[in-house]
Amino acid sequence: MHCDTVSTLLDEKKRGQRAKLRRNRFHVDLTRLKESRYMVQNFALFVNLGQQEDPWERVLELYGYYREELEKNKDIMAPVYRFSDIGENDAAGRLSALLTVEEGAVCKGEPEKLRKLYEMGVRMLTLTWNGPNELGSGHDTPGGLTAFGREAVAEMAKSPCPILFYERANTPLGAVLAPRPPEIALLVGAEGGFSPEEAQEAAAAGLSLCTMGPRILRCETAPLYALSAIGYAYENSAR
Repeated sequence: MHCDTVSTLLDEKKRGQRAKLRRNRFHVDLTRLKESRYMVQNFALFVNLGQQEDPWERVLELYGYYREELEKNKDIMAPVYRFSDIGENDAAGRLSALLTVEEGAVCKGEPEKLRKLYEMGVRMLTLTWNGPNELGSGHDTPGGLTAFGREAVAEMAKSPCPILFYERANTPLGAVLAPRPPEIALLVGAEGGFSPEEAQEAAAAGLSLCTMGPRILRCETAPLYALSAIGYAYENSAR
């Protein structure tokens, strides 16, 4: 999730600098990713609420720059919208770019903006960053999900296969993926985990509670671990 290169490069561009995604001195550049044989890289549209008057306008600005860079580098990078895209891009010699948003407040409490992000290709979204917003409390404030946060989870539950990875769950991932659903939505969170009450609410909304085994992972590594586990389950079920 956490790769601020898009926002950093856009800010550099505004300052008149010539840094590009293909080669730069920041978190990642495409040349180094190709040399390291990366298959997938997250690119976050990172919005710092303390520095933006309108978080939605900022995320649209970042998205526009991201699309510019995709077009300039389409010979070595392509977007990924579903799991199968990763294999297809790799076979074509291209890195898969997975678009994420870091800061749920960009939705401004409006469900249609959440749907718009999905249409734009966003496949990961942090509910909060550090502080509280319309979706829920921050990492150091009590309260959990807000009413809009619960509405967002209900929207997610409309997916053919919505999953909450929860450390107290007993259902293995393979059992949920056995029907090979065409689309999967994951709820992974927060630093410190979900409370039993929040997990029960998610289950009541229609999410399947799955275990990732005995490991307790950080919130930024758990989604990648989950995607790897899902990919492994799909590949093995196809044999």
